[in-house]
Amino acid sequence: MDNAEALPTDDADDDGSNNLLGYALGTDPDDSTPLANPLLGLESDAPFTRNPTLTFTRHRSEPLYTVRGSENLMDWENLVTNPGTIGLPFTYPDEISSEPKRFLHLRGTILIVKAFVPIHLRFRSINE
Repeated sequence: MDNAEALPTDDADDDGSNNLLGYALGTDPDDSTPLANPLLGLESDAPFTRNPTLTFTRHRSEPLYTVRGSENLMDWENLVTNPGTIGLPFTYPDEISSEPKRFLHLRGTILIVKAFVPIHLRFRSINE
């Protein structure tokens, strides 16, 4: 199947990321080189404090970009939606959690608007 016809959830070029994430991050759908972005890192605000960060570049105005966080990989919280400027790197600095583990991930969502086709009904009066 041609990569242009692949589903958003497919990994047609086998680079480890689905097509939607590749589209959102501006990668070539025919290039199997693993994504260089998003990047996870640690930011130091004070001695003995290491805040996790997630850095990525929004290459498009759509899909909806959401940075999410979790302490257990089951319960995810939306932290920020559509941050930064299109075409420029953005770094989200997560706040330190009281939990020993913290996970961040970038989610891309396509909004699908269903079209409603108006149906015109003619009613006939009983008296006609």
